[in-house]
Amino acid sequence: MEFSKLKLEIYDLMGTLVPGVLFIALGALTVAGNSAGLSWLGKLTGTQLTILLFAAFAAGQFVQEAGDWLIRVTKGPRFLKQGRDSFWNSAEAQGVRDKIKRESSVDVASADAAYNYCLTVIRDEFPKRDTFMAISDLARSMWLLAWASMIPLVRFTSQLGWSWVHAKVVVEGLAAIGALSYLAWRRMIRFRDLSDVTVFQVFLAVKATDSTAPSGDNEVESD
Repeated sequence: MEFSKLKLEIYDLMGTLVPGVLFIALGALTVAGNSAGLSWLGKLTGTQLTILLFAAFAAGQFVQEAGDWLIRVTKGPRFLKQGRDSFWNSAEAQGVRDKIKRESSVDVASADAAYNYCLTVIRDEFPKRDTFMAISDLARSMWLLAWASMIPLVRFTSQLGWSWVHAKVVVEGLAAIGALSYLAWRRMIRFRDLSDVTVFQVFLAVKATDSTAPSGDNEVESD
């Protein structure tokens, strides 16, 4: 197998591979300890690094799924789609409804159906959507992994014994985790909204073609 022929899209790299690498690194630090974990990661051979990247790609799938599941359970199934829902309930959505009606003679009732229709029509007119989705899902993984890092934090600080040093390290660690998770959450929401709302805006800007009606083979949304 020639690895030089493998092609990674932006989402494969940012949305899957990077979260997987971070997850494995966090696991190594948790299991082996701070010094041993960093030492192991720093001494990887070429073959071991290749295996690690393949494992990270697989691990990244589970990290993304865990983040998506946790948000759906705690915030509701429509939380990550609130950007398109807000747009669809605004006055601007009437222009999208009218254009879809003119092009397909179909009355689209839901935000998801309109989104998929618009995404099919614009096709390559919005290439940054993949980047926005990758950034949003990367931030979602960072949010999840930030809270997961509490496990090694508690493990390491428990070895210090109960003292002011222990308390100081715990407070600083929790503050860092809280700040990272907050920033990751905000970035996730912002770029998810950009990836959704911009689809409608680009749809209004492009000219109608003879092949605008969606079909089963056309592109649909990503989670």
